[in-house]
Amino acid sequence: MNFLTTVTLFTISILPALAEPISVYLLIGQSNMEGVGRCSKLTKAQKTTPNVQIFHSPSIGKTKTANQWVPLEPAGFKRTQSGGFGLEISFAKSMHAANPAEQFALIKHAVGGTNLHSQWSPTKKGKQYKLFRKTANLGLSELKKQGTPTIKGILWQQGEADAVNLDTAKQYQQNLADFIQHLRSEFAEYAEDGKANNIRFILGQVIPDYTEGTAAHAAYPGREIVRNAQLQVAEKLVNVFTIPTDTTYGTHASNQDGYRDKDNIHFNSDGLLKLGNEMAKAAQKKGTPQSR
Repeated sequence: MNFLTTVTLFTISILPALAEPISVYLLIGQSNMEGVGRCSKLTKAQKTTPNVQIFHSPSIGKTKTANQWVPLEPAGFKRTQSGGFGLEISFAKSMHAANPAEQFALIKHAVGGTNLHSQWSPTKKGKQYKLFRKTANLGLSELKKQGTPTIKGILWQQGEADAVNLDTAKQYQQNLADFIQHLRSEFAEYAEDGKANNIRFILGQVIPDYTEGTAAHAAYPGREIVRNAQLQVAEKLVNVFTIPTDTTYGTHASNQDGYRDKDNIHFNSDGLLKLGNEMAKAAQKKGTPQSR
């Protein structure tokens, strides 16, 4: 072995290994982000997905796996019959199918009945925002031990609690726009190329079924205002996608099987799986749409 070969091998041996890139998505919101899908409705294959891990707050999923990275598992509403799942299941499955070699990491915090105007407000130091930030920062810190995390997107499923009266519903569009900008600024260091607007923001319209005489119709007089605000924000802000929802997104009331049969507020298993798939399609769209 000559001197040049020896030096070359020594140099290679001391070079740090390239950190594996990890694509991160933050999943946040209220009860339809928690997920009241029933695990008994999932196949064994649906419950797990290779190359995807999840880190969730204690408010959802299994208590024993809270605040730690584990292979993807359902992390829904704790009191769901047969265990709950949310958008994480189909979103992860679709993302992996499109990019089977990519490593994905989901960080999830959601609490039912919580509003944007105060509880999720960054400027008002809302309780849920602070809990989410704590969860996300802890998850990201731990993830750095595995590789290089990049926040590719944020999934937001929320709005019902702001539709309970007209005043908060009318504030929703501005509150949501401010929320998106604040989130991007907060996590800009994890954005692709360090550009905050590269963090894609994806949300689903709330309350798809507003049939007169139902629970949803009685509870949310500001429903149309909030749904319109969700569309408008996607029109006006860069790299924001809103998934329009209608009654093809099933609720528990639309497919009665003895569980929450009058509940037309919460997506059932089929509705959650469909919405998660649509969010994944939005996450995979190429380019960054410009504000209009």
